[in-house]
Amino acid sequence: MKNIKEAMCQALALATLDFTKSFIVECDASRNGIGVVLMQEGRPISFESHPMKGKYLYKPVYENEILGMLHVLKQW
Repeated sequence: MKNIKEAMCQALALATLDFTKSFIVECDASRNGIGVVLMQEGRPISFESHPMKGKYLYKPVYENEILGMLHVLKQW
């Protein structure tokens, strides 16, 4: 139980938005899913992951990353 508590204390915490600073969006796609992180000054603000299904499983990775960006724009 002690190891879990230590890991929870060291886990990344999401930062608060500051609209006076620029944002960075990082996207990573694999054959079966996408993950996108909204960051500011190297700290995560928000994240979203989404599984890929159907015809999207056969698209190139760079195309899935673009689709991931479009997906999070709708979510955020």
